[in-house]
Amino acid sequence: MSADLSEIRCGRIVRAIVRDMRGYRKRLPAIVVSSDAEITADEPLVLMAITTTYPDQPAADVVELLWNPEPPGYRRAWLVEALRS
Repeated sequence: MSADLSEIRCGRIVRAIVRDMRGYRKRLPAIVVSSDAEITADEPLVLMAITTTYPDQPAADVVELLWNPEPPGYRRAWLVEALRS
């Protein structure tokens, strides 16, 4: 299923299929990092995937997010690039 490009904007949270830190493909919530001008059907979409699973020593590109202790309690994210199908 393809996304309606008119709904995708920089800063929006979307669900995307990305590779996690172990290389497994997963559907995760992600923040759109691409600028609005860069969002086209022909270009990769740059996302920051959101996860609650991360190593004790996170990689340098992991950013801690503000979070709510109530579910889903997202706490950390890493920068990834996902292609739209």
